[in-house]
Amino acid sequence: MFINVLKYGKGEIVYLTAARLYASADAKTEVRTITGEYFLYDVKELNSRYRVTVKPEYCGNTPAGKYVTGYVDKNEIR
Repeated sequence: MFINVLKYGKGEIVYLTAARLYASADAKTEVRTITGEYFLYDVKELNSRYRVTVKPEYCGNTPAGKYVTGYVDKNEIR
């Protein structure tokens, strides 16, 4: 089930510090940690995670696998 983010919008810049990056919304183990400015790919929450990307022009583009950097837990987004 997808839930819209109320505080943030698609393409909005988010600042991450040592955030755990996952390959999918249901992955159990993180791929790596990331720090810096990222952008919300869309505003769909899945398993308390959001997709992020590295450039604002990538937001919402398809196929998602080409443009999404990974998934981060919603509590990592500030």
